[in-house]
Amino acid sequence: NRVSSKLDLNEEQKLNLVNLKDTILEQKQKHKGENPKDILKTLLADPVLDEAALLNIAEERTTAMNQAIPQVVTALATFTNSLSNEQRAKIIKFVDKVSKHRRG
Repeated sequence: NRVSSKLDLNEEQKLNLVNLKDTILEQKQKHKGENPKDILKTLLADPVLDEAALLNIAEERTTAMNQAIPQVVTALATFTNSLSNEQRAKIIKFVDKVSKHRRG
């Protein structure tokens, strides 16, 4: 895996990274549903926006996210807590690089 080689992870760290990835993918799959853009387009197509429906959808998605966050945070903490200072510095540098790239 590219992350493992760039960070020079040991076996425990590799397992923690796999667990983090699996946790994120599991939560994403659990809460996969209708595309929010499609829902919004359907609501916008009506002559009057159904505010209650839109609020209900937002509430459902917020609840799902709030339920998923603790598991993802725990997996992320387990992974990052196992890293050395040098490995953490590499991750911070990568995050900075990605952030600058996305901002344009």
